[in-house]
Amino acid sequence: MRKHWRLAALFVLGAALVFAGSVYVFLWFVGNAESSGQVPMTLGLWTMSHLVTFTLYAVFWELLLVGIPIVIAVVVGWQWWKRLPETERRFHFGGRKRSTGGGGGSLLLFIAFCIKVFIDGR
Repeated sequence: MRKHWRLAALFVLGAALVFAGSVYVFLWFVGNAESSGQVPMTLGLWTMSHLVTFTLYAVFWELLLVGIPIVIAVVVGWQWWKRLPETERRFHFGGRKRSTGGGGGSLLLFIAFCIKVFIDGR
């Protein structure tokens, strides 16, 4: 790490820019969703169809405007990593590895519920 501290600082700066960019893109999308007619003006008029299409379009714009530059940066970083000598590539993060025994099924259950309501309408 001492030899490549500039690249580590560039990585941290890139992560901060990605976070700020993703928040900015989401706020831009939310601000224009009502004026474009994609969602109703009143919160009480929202349906599951509005929620699903709003979420899909938000994910699409995030992938388009933030995801593609991330993929390009990862490919460039991977090419740089492959050209390093073997001795410099051996970098281990300290600490022990812990396994989490948690579930995390509530998000999947919510997504399944949204899909069911979207299809059935009930």
